[in-house]
Amino acid sequence: GFLPWSDNYGYYNEAQRLLHGFNITSWGARRPIFPAFLSVVLAITHNNFQAVLVILVLLNGLAVYLAAREIQATLKSAIGTAVYIIISFLFYRRFAGTVMTENFGFLMGNLALVFLLQGAREGEIKKLYWGFFILTIGLNARAGAFFVLPAFVIWIIYFLHKKITWWRIFTGTTAVIFLGMAL
Repeated sequence: GFLPWSDNYGYYNEAQRLLHGFNITSWGARRPIFPAFLSVVLAITHNNFQAVLVILVLLNGLAVYLAAREIQATLKSAIGTAVYIIISFLFYRRFAGTVMTENFGFLMGNLALVFLLQGAREGEIKKLYWGFFILTIGLNARAGAFFVLPAFVIWIIYFLHKKITWWRIFTGTTAVIFLGMAL
């Protein structure tokens, strides 16, 4: 059960094509970010598929840990942090041990959450921009609810409008989102 099958095989095959110097196919061009990431991890592990699966799980576990720490620092609530960890586990357990795009999207989503919460708590716009950029990359890797991007822009404007003018926040976040889309 650990050999790639169906979509798993498609992403694995696309990563192997990249490793061997071939172009990505039209199937892989639908979501090219994950096969590119997977090919880098495969290259680092010298094509050891089991090590790749372990690395994906460890990276996601670390990202959840960092997000949980940031939630704890922001909310000052152990219950909120525990709920986040439980929900993250219940979501990720279906994708642990696979080479699906959810691995990369979940990783980027958690890292974006770290930067967004830290930036909001500290009122630091650069961290918020990094959060938006990472979130945009994650949404492009695993297409999801893109409506969260404009919703977050509105939230940031509302949250920081007393410290930073609304047009500066809007212009910066929009530019970062477009940069993430273009990349």
